[in-house]
Amino acid sequence: MSYRGDISLSETIDIKFCTVTTTGAPTTLAGTPVVSAYPDNSLTQLTAGITLTVDFDGVTGLNNIRVVATGANGYATSTNYDLVITTGTVGGTSVVGYVVGSFSVEKRSALRPATAGRTLVVDAAGLADALTVKVGPTGAGTAQTAGDIATMITAVDDLIDTEVAAIKTDTAAILIDTGTTLDGRLPAALVGGRMDASVGSNLDKTGYSLSAAGIQAVWDALTAALATAGSIGKKLADWVIGTSQTGDSFARLGAPTGASISADIAAVQADTDNIQTRIPAALVSGRMDANASAIDDSSAAAANLKQSTLGIVTAVVGLASTTISIVTSSMSPAAAVIDQFKGKIVTFAEDTTTVNLRGQSTDITGSTATGVLTVTALTTAPVSGDTFSVT
Repeated sequence: MSYRGDISLSETIDIKFCTVTTTGAPTTLAGTPVVSAYPDNSLTQLTAGITLTVDFDGVTGLNNIRVVATGANGYATSTNYDLVITTGTVGGTSVVGYVVGSFSVEKRSALRPATAGRTLVVDAAGLADALTVKVGPTGAGTAQTAGDIATMITAVDDLIDTEVAAIKTDTAAILIDTGTTLDGRLPAALVGGRMDASVGSNLDKTGYSLSAAGIQAVWDALTAALATAGSIGKKLADWVIGTSQTGDSFARLGAPTGASISADIAAVQADTDNIQTRIPAALVSGRMDANASAIDDSSAAAANLKQSTLGIVTAVVGLASTTISIVTSSMSPAAAVIDQFKGKIVTFAEDTTTVNLRGQSTDITGSTATGVLTVTALTTAPVSGDTFSVT
């Protein structure tokens, strides 16, 4: 028995076998022979699509079985088939039950062509020659030729080369920074989880020091800057101390009045201190509180002004006043006797409530002890809250 292999559904195959006598001599398969196909362990025989040719090509005992393995003939995928003689004799002896061949339909091969009959070509170097492939699951993906795949591989390879080159460049830069530049600036190891940095020997304070050479270098740089034309140091030197006392500072400030500028500043400070002793310690309602004890060097004039000013009476109008009768709600000093203010002049304030009375004056012809003033007629009767003075 021979195994023909794993075939595709709808594929046609030929299997040959030889019939011999008990002595081994090739003998024709006779007795109206029939070959049937048994699928796996099924008891159902398939005969459709099977053609048996005895004494094939005129050769006695050589038999050919052609199987057209289509679904219409009863064949299915993922199935093994055995070809068995179900009718026939050899040399007068029945050979029913002899298995003469076998095959399978899409069961054993992991890799198979989508179209029956196609084969995978392998060249002399052992390389498979793929005309067309698909990238993706069955039924999906885009058909790609071997050339397409080669192009894609080349593109991926170029991309990898580019990225690797970029990584190498970055790595080189990092190595320069960490190895050449930073490594020389950092301590070899941490001490207690911190960088241990020494600042050298101390001069007078722990943790701060400059070597004598370092101090000299700083001093040399500063003094050189003071003498370098056009430098900030030179400009500052010319502005502050000048050249032979004729620099920018003296042109702007002028020569000192005293022995030096500092002496002049001290004199200004002394004058300022003296002024502080002559003014009030604090303002009163935002103004300096001062008493005038003389007017034009006359203390009598100041006293007379005080006396006359204290004689001015201030008053506020009450209710029920008329143009000739002013009822007051308050007077300072207050009314005490009849006609106390007779003959005096009433003058309304410049900001009094009644606009027509502002600055208006009239004379008092009589007054009561309760502060009601009889006056020469006003142009307008005052209202409660109007203010005036009596002089």
